[in-house]
This record gives sequence, C-alpha cells and structure tokens, in this order.
Amino acid sequence: MTRKKARQALSSFMHVPCSRCQGTGEILSSEAIASKALKAVEISARYAGGRTIGLELHPSAARAVLNIGRRGLELLEKRYGIKIEVVENDMLKYDEFRITEPG
Repeated sequence: MTRKKARQALSSFMHVPCSRCQGTGEILSSEAIASKALKAVEISARYAGGRTIGLELHPSAARAVLNIGRRGLELLEKRYGIKIEVVENDMLKYDEFRITEPG
C-alpha cells in the first residue's frame, strides 16, 4: 500500500508568484521592451498626421530606446513626418509603456 500526500507542499504556502514575471522566472529585456514600444509607436504614427507622439517608459527601457533604438526612432520620424518624444517615467512598471498623442 502506498501513501499519497494529502497536504500541499510548504512552499505553496510561503511563496507567491512574482508580479514581474508571473511566476515564469524570466522577464523581457530592456531591448525587447524597447522593440515592442517602437512597434506600437509605428502603429500610432500612421494616424498622427505630422504631430508629436510621446512615448513614456520605465527608465531602463527608455535608455534602450534612446541608445539601441535611436536609428528606429529617426526612421519613424522621417517616414511619418512626426516627432517622437521619449520620456522616462519611474512610476511605470519595468515592462510597461504608454503612448500619448495630442488630443
């Protein structure tokens, strides 16, 4: 006769899933977040009509956009005739970004 454990493991009572990685143990790199943000900006840029678009990101992702994604920003600005302002916002979560467009 074998015994089956009837109780949950102690770790299930003492640990909770990570709010950043949802329990996977991995989060996106700053560069990956920057890439996602630039793709979202490109979609917004199609409808901006020559206006300024604001891109708010966590500081680490903002630095990635300004360093690694600088060429991508310049291409988007030239292609759509817009201005993109990158703003650091330490109130945003690491993987969050916000696109702001004039009213």
